[in-house]
Amino acid sequence: MSAERFQNGPPSPSMCFGLALNSAGWLMLVFATLGLVALRGKFPWLVQFPPEYIVPVDQWTNVAVQAVIADLKPLMRTFSDRIADVLNQIRGFFIWLPWSTFVVVIATLGAVAGGWRLAALAFGCLLYIAFAGFWTATMATLAALVIIVPLSIVLGFSLGLVAFYVPSARRIIMATLDLMQTIPAFSYLLPFLVMFGAGPAVGVLASIIFATPPMVRSVCLGLTRVDPDSCAAGRMSGCSEAQLLWFVQLPAARETVLLGVNQVIMASLSMVIISSVTGGFADIGWEVLSAIRKAQVGEGCWPAW
Repeated sequence: MSAERFQNGPPSPSMCFGLALNSAGWLMLVFATLGLVALRGKFPWLVQFPPEYIVPVDQWTNVAVQAVIADLKPLMRTFSDRIADVLNQIRGFFIWLPWSTFVVVIATLGAVAGGWRLAALAFGCLLYIAFAGFWTATMATLAALVIIVPLSIVLGFSLGLVAFYVPSARRIIMATLDLMQTIPAFSYLLPFLVMFGAGPAVGVLASIIFATPPMVRSVCLGLTRVDPDSCAAGRMSGCSEAQLLWFVQLPAARETVLLGVNQVIMASLSMVIISSVTGGFADIGWEVLSAIRKAQVGEGCWPAW
């Protein structure tokens, strides 16, 4: 027992009784568990749940999903085809663009945004991709990010504003975000695959679900931490709620919001390999997945890096 817990004096009798009761409770639980294991031959239902009492939730879910998909399947497949068309057009443009031009443009943007160090980093990374032979696959991944990242940012920003301005909705939104980030990605890949069919649309939707929560949390947290005096000064100056948001609160929360944008990009990239399982086009994720299936370390590590 550490001395810090009793820095204000010795423990009281009630505290000692609570600690003893807590220890006794855990000790009783250990002995009860050992007793159940010892009696499992005579009372197996105490150790292993009886199979006859298992509720067929999976069968009920299949029936419900099939009933819904029967009516919505044409609409969902049309939506999936439109997303695939947009992705193919963007990818075609990136592939058509000369690689040297693309490298110069990105390096120039890096120089404008962060100086020569960022420009050199971008230049070196793009040359690495070209020399590794994954330029076409990278352009396919970039085409998906062009759709995933803006949609995730817009959706996350909107939900973050709702969570900030409506406290009652904040609890529901945060609980939903916890669910979105806790459930394994393959759990919602399967229903999307059933509804939208195999193709890049499933990967796009799954990536948006995975990448949106960090943006929501960053926007809500950044706006919550804005100095109340700054908001009061803005209201005294005659700002409306919209003006207060765009000219006072968001500039003050700029770093936190940009951190959310950064998290969206990284989360989108982390879903590339997982979304390739659903039958996306030949992007970096597909290259890594193919290398994993063939157990080729070099082919799998180069595009992943």
